[in-house]
Amino acid sequence: MERRIFSKVSSKGRVTLPVAIRKRLGLQPPDTVEFAIVNDQIVLRPASFTVQSLRGIVPPLPNRETTDFDDLIEEAMEGAADRIACVPSVPLTN
Repeated sequence: MERRIFSKVSSKGRVTLPVAIRKRLGLQPPDTVEFAIVNDQIVLRPASFTVQSLRGIVPPLPNRETTDFDDLIEEAMEGAADRIACVPSVPLTN
């Protein structure tokens, strides 16, 4: 059974989500929603975020150099390899 709920679009393009829809989707302030157009219909759902989608949402700290995580990982791996190479081998005993 299809349940229809109507809401008006304001002059600024805003629509109030009816309580029944907010409850059904578990939405509360300040949640974000995602709109998708599928076969000429609008689909509204709670937004799901990935690390990739959040990239750049927070500006870098002022007066600080930004760092590439791939470079940090590579440096850490090189440092670990250097430490392992310097550890004397211990003979295994039975």
